[in-house]
Amino acid sequence: PGEHGFDKAPWDSNHAKVFSFSKLRSIVEKMMESQVDGLPEGVSHRNLVEVIQSTGAKVYLFGGFIRDTIRGKEAHDVDLSFATDGTQGIKRIVDAVQKRHWTIEVGMADGLYVKFGTFTEGDMQVEGRVFCGLDGTPGWQMGDFACNSLLYCMELEYIIDMTGHGVQDCLAPNNPQLRIPYVTAQDMWDHVMWA
Repeated sequence: PGEHGFDKAPWDSNHAKVFSFSKLRSIVEKMMESQVDGLPEGVSHRNLVEVIQSTGAKVYLFGGFIRDTIRGKEAHDVDLSFATDGTQGIKRIVDAVQKRHWTIEVGMADGLYVKFGTFTEGDMQVEGRVFCGLDGTPGWQMGDFACNSLLYCMELEYIIDMTGHGVQDCLAPNNPQLRIPYVTAQDMWDHVMWA
């Protein structure tokens, strides 16, 4: 407890390790109130997350934002991860965003993704991916490395390490340790079923 800024030792929730990290809470709160680059003036990250949640999706911060914050570095983008019912859920998100006349791009690259806003050099991009269905069925394998596969549940304010070694890999001296999140498809399935 207290080591590396964590509030207490992690606990296991089925196949995931769960961490409380109040330093992340304050950084997320500041980010949530900030303007989303590439969306109309006055649209905060909180506004965007609330619109996504209004479609029935659960929204998590994901990847580099969490990794960099744990390592005490400034994050350069905001990755979101959704628990929703696949393409139908993404369609509802797109419709909700377009209804507000906000820019959104949908594409396929390492799985289905959405990008919110238009960006110029130096903007903090906001991108989202489906990580599992509302019923817990996997939709997209987590990040390329375990240190990029961490989720932050904004409702409960916990870091969820579905691989069991992502936080440990972030804390490796000098640079994050780069281990793949899952060894086999069955291993991935077992860990994604934490919800």
